[in-house]
Amino acid sequence: MINVKQLINDIYHYHVSQIGSRVNTPVISTEDFDEKPDKFSKIFSWSTNGASQQCITSSSPSISETETQAIDASTVQILVSALMTWGIDNSLDRVCSEKLGLKKPSNQVSFGLRGFNGNLSVAAPSNDHREFWKISQTMTAAHLLSIVGLTRPFLLMKGLEKYTSDIITHYGTMLPEFVGTKFHHSSLAFLSKYFQDPAEDIRHSARTLFSSALTSMPSIELQSIIDYWKQFCADHPKFLSKKVSENTALSLILILHEDPKLVHRLAALELCGKGFSTWEPYILLAVVKTILGLAIDSDSNVAALKAMAQKAIFQIASVNTPLCISTLTYDTNNSKKPAEKNGFLKLISLFIRKKPLLLYSSLSSLVEAVVRSLDPNIAKMRDTVLQTTTNVLHDLVKTFPSIAFHGATQKLAVGTQEGASIIYDLRTATRCHILEGHTRAVTAVTFSGDGKIIVSCSLEEGTVRVWNPSPGLFGMLAGSLTNGNNSKSEGKKFKSLSTSTKPCKTFGFNLGDDGLCQFS
Repeated sequence: MINVKQLINDIYHYHVSQIGSRVNTPVISTEDFDEKPDKFSKIFSWSTNGASQQCITSSSPSISETETQAIDASTVQILVSALMTWGIDNSLDRVCSEKLGLKKPSNQVSFGLRGFNGNLSVAAPSNDHREFWKISQTMTAAHLLSIVGLTRPFLLMKGLEKYTSDIITHYGTMLPEFVGTKFHHSSLAFLSKYFQDPAEDIRHSARTLFSSALTSMPSIELQSIIDYWKQFCADHPKFLSKKVSENTALSLILILHEDPKLVHRLAALELCGKGFSTWEPYILLAVVKTILGLAIDSDSNVAALKAMAQKAIFQIASVNTPLCISTLTYDTNNSKKPAEKNGFLKLISLFIRKKPLLLYSSLSSLVEAVVRSLDPNIAKMRDTVLQTTTNVLHDLVKTFPSIAFHGATQKLAVGTQEGASIIYDLRTATRCHILEGHTRAVTAVTFSGDGKIIVSCSLEEGTVRVWNPSPGLFGMLAGSLTNGNNSKSEGKKFKSLSTSTKPCKTFGFNLGDDGLCQFS
């Protein structure tokens, strides 16, 4: 099986050191994925137009980022071109050649697996390309994982998404139809080994291929798998005894905190997220804080852990939104480390872009936490998080109609669920007005062109209110005092603030049932 990580590294350094000319390799023998060495090693050799064989290692010199990106792209094209089965679907071949720049190898390539004690088995060449998929389930799984895992980066390239999806669909779903009888479906045991692989593309590809294999598997074979595994699985997971659920939750917590193996911690995070509704009674708030901490970790060595933690946080928030969002808001408010606060702000931005409805009921407190990060009295913190905070505020304004921004005056307006609208001065990171008048949730707010007039709307109440707030000297002093006192008493309602303003005009309307907003 091709060790994709090592192969890419070695071909990359081959280009860098410019050893020989164009690669011409009739046979590639490679390591099994199961090996997974910690460091790159010599994995294969090739001849280059009659030159002596060269062993490519990771000791070649480094190059610039621009050159790296170009080499990575061509490397992926070379590998995918060699891995593909050409000639069984002409339409796909054309797409690969014309849209993705892939080329059918001039010489036939044979692939093999390295098994027990390092023994290597290589498939004999055949004129019928379909024969390769009739060798074994392990060979099929290994080859498909290589193709799909290497093809996924094309999804990130603008304009290539559709063509890349066609390739993944072809090999992940339609391949058995093109190969015909005696096709060996992917080994589920082999694919399951990579469910928690640190490389996201490999992890995602393994899960996709696993699901696809189950879907396309013959019913008899599928039934035998079900019969085998049902003895290990709970018949009704929702009705697990309290003791079993408690012990499972405790085990997940211990693994999450103490297990040194990355794969175990990844599994614990995934189970914490997916099964949170079951473990919630036995999981303390500290565990949610731990997962939040992992979700904002900037250490590049635990990128896979960070991605899984973020996924778990989204799942936990879907089950218990108040717990998750209030914890995120509290930690953002009280974080004293600039890097940590920056991480929390980025996580908020991720929520805005991926799960905005989860934030809707907590927008006012969340915005307050974001605005406070701009406090000019804490210059170092402000300078560190300024760009991230700006991005978060931009996402908030773009996503939620109940939030508006006026650039010239640097004012931010936020409509609340209680019916008030809060106006912030971003230059001082303080509240400058509380606009009270609506009796139901504020649906939308906006500023006039000069920023002097504010209009708010409540669909539930059926009113539009026009405001002309002018604080004056007393109002500004009261606003500053109120903001200072509010930091000591977060739980106070907006209507208790002394800087409230009344609307100058009110207009009623009736949309009937169309005016009812539903969020799920």
